[in-house]
Amino acid sequence: MDQIVAGLTVSVLGITVTFVAMGLVALLVVLLQRYTSAPPGATREAEVPPIPSTQAAETEEIVAAVAVALAHLRTLESAQSELGSGLMNGPGTWWAMGQIQQHRVGAWHMQGRR
Repeated sequence: MDQIVAGLTVSVLGITVTFVAMGLVALLVVLLQRYTSAPPGATREAEVPPIPSTQAAETEEIVAAVAVALAHLRTLESAQSELGSGLMNGPGTWWAMGQIQQHRVGAWHMQGRR
């Protein structure tokens, strides 16, 4: 009976310590969010100067060109993948050893039947 009580005591103590630690971590997260967040009146858009309309069209063209170049590069990289190149080599030594072991077990099994 002492073992059951000791087990329950350790379980309750472990669960209590776990939940207290989780509560402290949650409290730390809340405090860090409160002290590191920007004040309500501050905006990030004020830091970036507005782009004139003539530069906006050029910027959009550059962004489109970069996007097309990246898409083309990704297709070239995926076409050069050697993912299935090992399949052309056929079964490896691991497979051959498995076949040998299967034949040994089969022969041993057949000897027992005779």
